Amino acid sequence: MMKIFWKRVDSVDCDWTLEGCVALTGEGVLKYYSMENRSALGDTLILFAICFALFFVAFWFLLVLANKRISGLMWRYDWSFKGVLGSKHQRVGNAIVSEKHAATRSSTRVMERKSHNSSDNYYIQVETPRVGGGVSDVPSIALGWSSLSLKATDSETKYLIHDASGSAKSGELLLITGPSDDANVMLLESLRGLQKKVKGKITLNGVVSSSRKVSEHAAYVTRGDLFYETLTVEEHLHFQAELIAGDVEIERVEMVLEELELTSKRHVLIRYLSVADAKLLAIATSLLSNPSILLVEEPTCGMDFYSSQRVVLKLRQLARTGRTVVVTMTHPSSHLYALFDTLYLLADGAAVYHGKVREAVPYFASLGYQCPQYMSPVDYFIRQVAVEGKENTTLFKEAWKTRNSELPVDTETQEAQDVATARRRIGICGQLSLLFHRHILRLLRYRVVFGWHAFWMVILGVIFGLIFLQLDLDNQQDIQNWAGAFFYIIVLQMLVIAYRTFVFLPREMAIAEREHRSGGYYMACWYLTKVFAELPAMLVLSVLLFVPAN
Repeated sequence: MMKIFWKRVDSVDCDWTLEGCVALTGEGVLKYYSMENRSALGDTLILFAICFALFFVAFWFLLVLANKRISGLMWRYDWSFKGVLGSKHQRVGNAIVSEKHAATRSSTRVMERKSHNSSDNYYIQVETPRVGGGVSDVPSIALGWSSLSLKATDSETKYLIHDASGSAKSGELLLITGPSDDANVMLLESLRGLQKKVKGKITLNGVVSSSRKVSEHAAYVTRGDLFYETLTVEEHLHFQAELIAGDVEIERVEMVLEELELTSKRHVLIRYLSVADAKLLAIATSLLSNPSILLVEEPTCGMDFYSSQRVVLKLRQLARTGRTVVVTMTHPSSHLYALFDTLYLLADGAAVYHGKVREAVPYFASLGYQCPQYMSPVDYFIRQVAVEGKENTTLFKEAWKTRNSELPVDTETQEAQDVATARRRIGICGQLSLLFHRHILRLLRYRVVFGWHAFWMVILGVIFGLIFLQLDLDNQQDIQNWAGAFFYIIVLQMLVIAYRTFVFLPREMAIAEREHRSGGYYMACWYLTKVFAELPAMLVLSVLLFVPAN
C-alpha cells in the first residue's frame, strides 16, 4: 500500500532549515524505509499468513480448553447465541402459543389414585400410549455399569463417582438424581464415554464394551441447546442428517419431525423456537443416528410446568419404542418424578437406591425414613442424603449394598446388534461442500449483524481519517506521519480480524465440538470452510475501514 502510494509522488519539498531532508521524491521515501525492493504480493501474503495464524491460535486455544477439566468438571459452553433484533419478544410469544398447543394435543390422562396402601398416596398415574415403532426399528440394548469411579481433577482423594453400579433397561425411562449435579452429569458422561479417566466397566446387554462401542449405540443430549440459530428447523435437521445418514436423510428427517411433533415448526428459524421446542429439536438431532440408547442431561432446565411435562412425556414415549432412555435431573418436581419408571439415587458418588419409582418410598420406610404424605418423595430422599448429614448417607449406602448383594444376578448376555443406521462420515470433499454451504447460508442471514459491523468500520475509518486529515505530501515532516498512518491502518485491520476470530469463534466452537464428537465431520474441515466463507466479509470490512481513512 505504501509502495503504490509513494510511487505516485514525484517530488517532496525540502526545508533546508531542518537538519536534513528525509527524501526528495516518493522513490526516496521508499528507499528511506527500505521498501523499494519489497513486493506488494509478498507483503499481502504475509498479511494473510498473519490472519490465518490468528485463526489457528484461536482454534488451537479453544481446542485445549474444550479438552480440559476445570475443577473436576468438563469444559462447558453456556453461550446463548440469540438474534439481534426482536427475537426476545418473538420467543416469548412463540413459547406461549407452543405450550397452549402442547397442552391441547396432549392425550395424557392424569388420575390421582386413592388407595388404602399408604405408599400409593404419593403418586399420580400417568398413562402414555405405547407406540409400536419409533423413528425406526432399533435393537433393544440394556446399558449396564459396574464399579465406576472418577476422581476430581484437583484432588487425589475426592471422588465425583465412587464405586457406582447399575443398569438401564430398554423400554424404560431411568432418572439419575442426587444432591450433586456434578456427580449426576459425570456419571452420564462416563456412560457415554466422554470421561476418559473413569475406571470401571460398561456393558451392553451384559457384554463388557469399550467407549467406542457404546458411542455407536448411544446418543448424548447436552443441557444447553447448541444450534446455528439462523437456520430453520428443517434446514438444521437436513444438514445433520446428511452428515450422518447420507442418502436417506430426507426420509429420516420427515420421520423425526413427525415423531417429535415438530412438523408445524419446520420452517421456523431456530432462534424463534420456545424452550421446549428447542429441547425437542436437540433430541430430534440425536435421533437422526437412530440410537438404541439416549442419554439426556437436564432436559427440563429453565422450563415451566407444561413445557417440562411435555418434554419428559416425549422421552417416555421414546422409551416405549424400545430405546434405553437415561435422564439426569438435580431437582425433579413431583409431577415429573411420577413419569419415570426407574430411579437411580446418587449420594457421595455412589448409589443409595436403584429400582422402581414406586418401590422407593417403601424401601426407605423400611430403613426408618417414612416420607411424609404431602411431600415429594424425591425431595425427601435428597434431603435425607444432602441435609441431614453424612451418617444418613453412609447408612443408605451400606443398606443398599447389602440389599443389592442379596438380589439375583442376571447372567444372560447378548451381543449388541448393529444399529439400523450406521454412523459414517461422508468424504472430505462432501464435508467441505456441505459445511461451506451452511456457513454461507448463515452469513447471508446475519445481514443485521454485518450491517452493524460495516457501520462501525465506516465510523472508525472516518475518525481515523480525520486524525490524519491535513497531511501534506510536500512537507518533509509529514513523511513520518504518513508512515505512522499506514502503520495504524494495518494494525487496525489486524485487530478487526482478531476481533472476529476471538469473539465469534468461541460461540461456534461448542457446536462444532458436539458435531465432531457425534462423528459428523473432521474439525479441520469445519475450520477451513469457516475461514474461506468469512474471507469475503472480512475483505469488505477492511475496504470500508480503509477508504474513509484515506
